[in-house]
Amino acid sequence: MKKVIIISFNFEPYNNPRAIRWRSILNFIQKKNILIEFVTYKKNKTKYSKNIKFHSHENILVDKFIDKNKPKKELNPNFFFKTINDFLIKLFFFHYKFIFKHLAWPDYAFFSIYPFYKTSVNLIKEKKINHIITVSHPFSSHIVGLLLKIKFPNLIWDTDSSDPFSFLNNPKPNNLILYKYLNFLAEKLVLKKCRTFYVNNYQIKKKYLKFFRNYKKKIVVVNPLLTIHKKYNFNNLSSTKFKLVYAGSFYEGIRNPNIFIDIVDRLVKKIQLKKISIRIYIFTNSLIFSKELAKYDHLKSVFFLKKSIQYPKLIKFIKDDMILLNLGNKNNMQLPSKLYELIGMGAKIVNFHYDVDKESVKILKSYPDYININLDKHININNLWNFIKQPKKINFPQHYYKKEFKKNSVEYISNLYFSKI
Repeated sequence: MKKVIIISFNFEPYNNPRAIRWRSILNFIQKKNILIEFVTYKKNKTKYSKNIKFHSHENILVDKFIDKNKPKKELNPNFFFKTINDFLIKLFFFHYKFIFKHLAWPDYAFFSIYPFYKTSVNLIKEKKINHIITVSHPFSSHIVGLLLKIKFPNLIWDTDSSDPFSFLNNPKPNNLILYKYLNFLAEKLVLKKCRTFYVNNYQIKKKYLKFFRNYKKKIVVVNPLLTIHKKYNFNNLSSTKFKLVYAGSFYEGIRNPNIFIDIVDRLVKKIQLKKISIRIYIFTNSLIFSKELAKYDHLKSVFFLKKSIQYPKLIKFIKDDMILLNLGNKNNMQLPSKLYELIGMGAKIVNFHYDVDKESVKILKSYPDYININLDKHININNLWNFIKQPKKINFPQHYYKKEFKKNSVEYISNLYFSKI
C-alpha cells in the first residue's frame, strides 16, 4: 500500500478554500489503496475510511485568543476581583495580539510548526513513509516540510500552495518590515528542496518565475476544484422575493465591504416602491462588515448577518431560489477558488470584481448564467436588477461540467497529487 503524510493547518471545521479542497480530495481518494496520515490543527469529526488517519494539535491559548469575542464567564462576583481578572485578561490578549501581529513568523500558525514536525517525524520512522505533501496557506506547513526534508534528505516532498507567500503584500503574511527578505529566502529554499510546487494558475506561475527562474520545471499549475453539488429546478421562482448569499471574508484593503454595501443601498432604493423583498445572507467572521453596515440603519432588514458555518451546512442552506455572490480581490495574486464552488451549484452568479482581477471574468465566460459587476467602473444598477429578476436560464446536465471543467474535477486533481506516489 502506498503511504503519504499530508500536512495542512486548515481542514475541517474551517471553511477556507484549501480546507474545502482537501475535504473533497479525501472523500474521493479514501476508496483508493493509499494510506494517508493527515496532520492538522483542529480535530476532525467526519468519518473517513480506515486508510485515512488524522493527527490534530489544538492549542488552548490560541483557541482562547481566536474566540476572545465570546462572552466570558465571571470567575468572581466581587467587584475588586472581577476588575483585576478583567485587567489581566486584557493584558494577556494585548501581548498575545502583539506577538501574532508583529513578531510571529512565518505567519499566524507558527505555533503549529513544532508539534506538526514532531508528529510527522514519528510517523516517518514508525510507518516507513517516504512521501509528504504540505499545504498552504498558512506557509507554516511548508516550513514543517522543509524541516522534514532537511532531517530526511531522501524524502519525496510535494507542496500545494494557494496564495503566494514572499511577494504577497496585501494581506500581509507577517511583519514585512522585519521579515520580507527572510520570506523570500524561505520560499526559495522550499522551491529548491521540494519535488513539485503546485500553484493555482498561470498568472501566479508567471510571477514565481520572475523571482525564481531556476525552478520552472518544478512549478506546476493545478486548477481549483469544482464539485457538482446538486441539480437545480427553477420552474417556480418568486417574482417578488429574492434571496442572495455570500460566504467568505472581508478585508480592509483587498476586499472592503463598503462598496458592496453601497451598491445594495442603491439597489434597495430603486425597488423600494415596487413591493419587492430582497434578503442578503452574509456568512462571515469579519468584524469589518458589521462596522460598515452600522452606517446604513435602513439596510438592517435587508442583510442577515451570520457567522461562518461548516461547508456541508452551507451547501444545505443554499436553496434553489437563491442567487450566489462572488466578491473578488483588489489584486491578481489570489485565484477566486470560491467562484468554482458557485459554478458547481448551478446557480445564478453575481460576480463583483476589480479591473486587476481578470481571472474571474475569464472563468465565467463558459458559464451561461452570470453578470460581472466591475467595481472600478460606473455601476449600472438597472443591469444588476434586471439580472436578479430574470428567470434562471437552464439546468446544467452532468456532461456540461465534464466538458467545460474537466481539469477542475476531483478525479483529475487527485490524480495529479497522488499518481507519482
